Formats: sequence, C-alpha cells, structure tokens
Amino acid sequence: MGYIGDQQTHSPLSGVTITLSQTGTIDNSNDFGIFQLKNLQTSHYELYISHISYNPVKTAVDIAENKTSNLRVELERSTLSLSSVVINSKRPSSINTVAAVDIKLRPVNTSQDILRMVNGLFIAQHAGGGKAEQIFLRDYDIDHGTDINISVEGMPVNMVSHAHVQDYAD
Repeated sequence: MGYIGDQQTHSPLSGVTITLSQTGTIDNSNDFGIFQLKNLQTSHYELYISHISYNPVKTAVDIAENKTSNLRVELERSTLSLSSVVINSKRPSSINTVAAVDIKLRPVNTSQDILRMVNGLFIAQHAGGGKAEQIFLRDYDIDHGTDINISVEGMPVNMVSHAHVQDYAD
C-alpha cells in the first residue's frame, strides 16, 4: 500500500497511475491518494508513477514477503506543454464498445437504451413510432442508421441498405 501526494500542498492526489514495470500491472490512487498493489510475487519492483501536470517518477521498491509497503511519494508539479502530448496514428477497430458491466449498471428497457451508452452517439425519435430512430454521431447526421454499422459480437444488427434501416437496432 502506498500514498501519492502533491509536493507543494502535501495534499493527496487521486487518479495517479502507478505501473509495475516488470508486469505492466496498473493501479490508480483513490481520492485519499492511496493505492494498493495486489498479488505481488517477488520482493523487488520498479514503479512508474505518473499524473497529468506532474513530473513522472520512477522508483524501486523492496517489499518483504506477505507484508505491505508504506511507500510515500509526493509528485512535483510541471507545466503541460504541447511537446509532451503524443499523437498516435493507430485507430481503434471500433468507435465504442459497450461492456457487460455497462448494461448491468444501467437499466435497459429497449435497444435505444443500449445505444445511448455509446459515447458521442445521440438518438431521437422525430416522427413518432414506426421507423428507426434518427442517429447522430459526433455532430454528423447518420440518418436512421444507414451510415453506421451496429453489431453484437460481430453479428450485424441493422440493415444499412434499407431506407430506414429497419431491423433489431431500431
């Protein structure tokens, strides 16, 4: 277990990313600056600690077997400059994926309730029932779904060639 704080104010920092270099395991500090590393198998680890607007820290930690470490790290503030922003050319294979946990945490009565979980997707029924919802994706009108591929586990849900994309997506 450890604590992450601000070097100037000595206040806890939440959302700090703690990465174990050897395994790639990641944890984040909570609202009180506390993080806990679980399932450690050796006693020596190298941690990479980072948070936006703070200088990253790389530190080595020795943890005795079956005991927790009381690591305390205070991060130094830095200025965020455009040179520190990295732009990656990799595109995701899909715009968004709705996970099973999203469906379990939110009530779902219709397929439209599932579509409302997709970031940047807005749907509206503009002419009453009888045809598919009007869909907007990140400021683009994609009609009634003719310009979007909706699939569940790789199986197409809407018929993109249909005038109003009548199928299970609506």
